[in-house]
Amino acid sequence: QHDNAMRMARLKLVELRNKGADALVLCCPSCFLQFDNNQHLLEREGEKYGIPVLYYTDLLGLAMGYSAKELGLDMHRIKADPFIEKWESLAGAPEPCDVINDGLAQESAFI
Repeated sequence: QHDNAMRMARLKLVELRNKGADALVLCCPSCFLQFDNNQHLLEREGEKYGIPVLYYTDLLGLAMGYSAKELGLDMHRIKADPFIEKWESLAGAPEPCDVINDGLAQESAFI
């Protein structure tokens, strides 16, 4: 059973790495443990993926302005530092709500 779990995790992690994923965001606690823990075990065997695993609520917290430390991201087995750095570099981008509101203010948005 453990071998099957590792094989499935490996297949999905390889695909995520090949697609250039910055992180894997999940809402299922069992899935989170599967990918965070098994990726850690695979790395101990020499396979390097470096794909941070986050809960959807972690991503929501970041979007609401909470820090990675406040959300406990430093407690994950796979470090989220590269993802957090990229997230913070995009912080100066227009807020999605501002873009939507600007678009709705224009009559053409309703055409």
